[in-house]
Amino acid sequence: MGDQERDDEAQLDSAIDDVLGAIADPGVEPEWWYNERTGEAEHGRQAHGVDRIGPFRTREDAQRAPEIVAERARRWREESD
Repeated sequence: MGDQERDDEAQLDSAIDDVLGAIADPGVEPEWWYNERTGEAEHGRQAHGVDRIGPFRTREDAQRAPEIVAERARRWREESD
């Protein structure tokens, strides 16, 4: 393994440790998003911004994103009438 490969591997290991540390940190709130393209809830910002709705506190709320958006839109329409 060359010097560049060792450096790349060390950077990747460090990035993984940072991510795992953030997930394990009890002070960090989970961040769930709804992916409109796949119709699935995702932890973290996995999809492009144009495909995401959120963030939500729980996976269950993220999965209900279409219902939540429709309800909010209905309320806004009623308020503006």
